[in-house]
Amino acid sequence: MSRDINRVFISGNIVKKPEIKKFDSGKIVTEFCIASKGPKDEDDYFSVRVWGDDGIKIAKLFGKLGRNIQIDEGYIKPRKYEKNGVTHYAFTINTNTCSFTDGKDNDVVINHVKLVEDNSVKTINF
Repeated sequence: MSRDINRVFISGNIVKKPEIKKFDSGKIVTEFCIASKGPKDEDDYFSVRVWGDDGIKIAKLFGKLGRNIQIDEGYIKPRKYEKNGVTHYAFTINTNTCSFTDGKDNDVVINHVKLVEDNSVKTINF
């Protein structure tokens, strides 16, 4: 009997600053995008989500654009949505374990924090 496994290990550079969202339910998610070299040495882009307080820590530690980050263990979450009558599919990597791979220290300075409220979601941009 086979066992299906949905597990991701990837490293790349941050190309979209982490954005923290807090929902009315109290749940927190941090979203960002990384670029990683594919088999033909082309950049592949991946959306990453980190749920809970770990996402806030990751945003503070890895929030600088161009910073190299490693997703130590994650899983792919597919979703389907419609826009202008066309069905689209998107895939996001969900994780809560990341580490530095660029050798830089982990001192973080947050220059600007902006709180944006959009109905049921509050967004904090670093």
